[in-house]
Amino acid sequence: MWRAALTAALFLAAGAARAQVIELHGGDSSIFSAAGGGATLYFPNSTADISLGVASGHVVAGFSDQREWRGWHVTIGDHPFGFPIGTTGLGITTRGLTFERRGDRQTLSVFVGTSAWGYYTPFFSSAESKNFGVGLFYRRDLAKGWDFSSLDVIDGKKGTSLQGFGYHGNWLRVTGVGGLREGSRFWGAQVDLQRLRFASISAAHQTYFLNGRGITVDDAGAALLAGPIDFHAAVFASNHVTGESAGAGARAGLFDFRADYYQSHFGHNFTGQVTERIGQRFQLAQFVSNSSGHWGVNYAGSWTGNLISVAVGYQTFFVPLSIGRTPFQQALTVQVSLQLPSGVSIHGETSLTPDGRMRFSTYGSAFVQGPLAGGEQHQRQSLGGKYMIRGIVTDGKSGLPIEGAAIRIGVEIVYTDSSGSFFLRQRRAKTLLVAVSLNDFVAPGTWRVVAAPDTATAALESTAQPISIVLE
Repeated sequence: MWRAALTAALFLAAGAARAQVIELHGGDSSIFSAAGGGATLYFPNSTADISLGVASGHVVAGFSDQREWRGWHVTIGDHPFGFPIGTTGLGITTRGLTFERRGDRQTLSVFVGTSAWGYYTPFFSSAESKNFGVGLFYRRDLAKGWDFSSLDVIDGKKGTSLQGFGYHGNWLRVTGVGGLREGSRFWGAQVDLQRLRFASISAAHQTYFLNGRGITVDDAGAALLAGPIDFHAAVFASNHVTGESAGAGARAGLFDFRADYYQSHFGHNFTGQVTERIGQRFQLAQFVSNSSGHWGVNYAGSWTGNLISVAVGYQTFFVPLSIGRTPFQQALTVQVSLQLPSGVSIHGETSLTPDGRMRFSTYGSAFVQGPLAGGEQHQRQSLGGKYMIRGIVTDGKSGLPIEGAAIRIGVEIVYTDSSGSFFLRQRRAKTLLVAVSLNDFVAPGTWRVVAAPDTATAALESTAQPISIVLE
């Protein structure tokens, strides 16, 4: 491993001398049992990542170089070879060569090299080689809202072959996947009835993997909407436990009310919540709970500002690996974000693992200009042309910009900065498809699209008008 660490260090030293922009990042996480850092180097025609850290007591290092070659997006080094197929995100980490080509309606990816144990955190990534492997991923958008996906991997003595179909309509979404995962049978499915005027229904069969262990979770839920009042219910089942929940919510002026009842073989829980919205930036919340006859009262709140954002709350989670106790666990959630001058950001958050343990992550990043960061004329030539598509992403509730949102323009993905802005340069004034890529977000939290255009047309920078995207 010391050879990989030395290679990464030399690569960083050599690359820093040629990079236009360098992003430095580092942190510590008990979720991943990891601490470390690295750098992302942005060159005129490629992007390189170098990482070094400690994960599960081992020193690990990673590196990759991404560039365009004859219409292919090529990655040399470490790369997660896996894509969402139906309801499941599956794949492996590779150390070798990965080729990817995206079109308007299809995606093709091929890798060859060694499979690896991957360590991916918000602040560094690395891999440890295992077996030689090859793989192929293909996705095709079919007619009338249908799509097809296929993931085929040969990794040592085990093989993976999964095929998935999906349908995305105006009010119905259905996805399914089945086949072999590392030589064992595997399947998953999800159905969502969306945009119904007074009701919504969902059901899913999903498998999550924790330290190589498969955790199967079945759930089904429904909600009934009646103006400012909603009623909801759900059932859950995992390998070990089952449970049901039901509740109601209401909105009246500046106040939100919610009450939920949870039932399992180990007893019942009750939670109630009142939230007051004080302006666009500040919220207060009071929580009351009863578990096994014991009452509790807690307080929380949130503040969203340009410099600092803080959210403290209580949520009830279904813990699929709960053994010998109720699967519904109420946990304290904390999110803190600092946006400092000169592109420096610091984040901290808590998370609950599938076995019910609370974990934390703290990490930060900063941007610095490299030796080759030049003037506007050099930037225009190196970043793709004189035509531009630009836009801004904002939070529909607070009106504040969102940093780290992923926007797909044509076949490229761009990310918003601290002002919520993004742009993509083009050589010609052509119209491209625009989509919000929620699965690629680096912004914390769960988001949904409120308003976004389907297309955008590149224009000269002096005349390009920003498009607006609103999320919640």
